[in-house]
Amino acid sequence: AVLLYLWSTGLAWKGYVDQPLLGKLSKLVKTMFLPSLIFSSVAGGMSAQFVRENWMLAVFGMLVLLVGFISGHLLATAVGVPASLRPWYILAVAFPNMIALPLVLVEALCHEQEAP
Repeated sequence: AVLLYLWSTGLAWKGYVDQPLLGKLSKLVKTMFLPSLIFSSVAGGMSAQFVRENWMLAVFGMLVLLVGFISGHLLATAVGVPASLRPWYILAVAFPNMIALPLVLVEALCHEQEAP
């Protein structure tokens, strides 16, 4: 990803690449190369022994998400959350992360203001 960035910056600086192509390259890096880099850095520490010893973490994580999604649906119905905010509400309940919660709320409010 870094090499692609440096290469495209050099081509843009010399005038070989225009702005729309740089946008497409940026999207390629964001959607393909960055997730691959993150996966390889996380998966590098995985081993069969690690998975055998810690399989309960994955099961518990999925269970927490399942309970969160079910609770989000039930609470959204009980409280009467508007249809436009319902997906954001369910996500906020399903992912109990106090750090990212303001990000979910800001995203939902920004989308609410953009809608006519």
